[in-house]
Amino acid sequence: MRAKVFQSQDFSKIMARFSIRMPLDSQNVAEVIQKRLLLKTPEAQVTLGNLHDREQNNLKTLFDFTDGSIKLKNYTDRNNFVSSYPFPPYQFTLFQMAIRSLSQHNAFEGKHSSVGERSMLGVFQEVSKKLMNEPVGGLSTFDLMFEGIRTALKSNVQQSIYLAERQIQDLDEFAVRVLKALFLVKYVKRAFHTDV
Repeated sequence: MRAKVFQSQDFSKIMARFSIRMPLDSQNVAEVIQKRLLLKTPEAQVTLGNLHDREQNNLKTLFDFTDGSIKLKNYTDRNNFVSSYPFPPYQFTLFQMAIRSLSQHNAFEGKHSSVGERSMLGVFQEVSKKLMNEPVGGLSTFDLMFEGIRTALKSNVQQSIYLAERQIQDLDEFAVRVLKALFLVKYVKRAFHTDV
């Protein structure tokens, strides 16, 4: 316990040296994630570029809806696909909005109560590691982000997830995944009619 106190004090001293704090917006976070976590080898760039060329029409239909509902941010081009893969671009902004909304509704425990963009880096890294051995071609689903923040959430807030995992996980894993995704967007307002 004493070691934690000393580490905390050391961290505070280090942070005190830096008077300028730069907030990261979703675009900056996306760029950091792309350049630090998702950097591809030359071989992977070719493979993913070819995948994009084969699937670009399908990608358009995945994220564009014509019924006037929200427009999810899609891949802009081949390079954007390669640099963002396996994450669809909308996930950077939507996840940022989700953790901010959950934070505003007091969903996080103690020291995690103010969750920001820097926490996003850890979550995207965790999801990337989980998908690392999956075959090339699939995209990250939004429910995977839940596991990245699970330990920081208050237990009473995620009670329905616990129940679903115990009672229906074996019967319908997809239902639990949908519940996790819905939990993440529960407090996100529909106030964003721009591209997410």
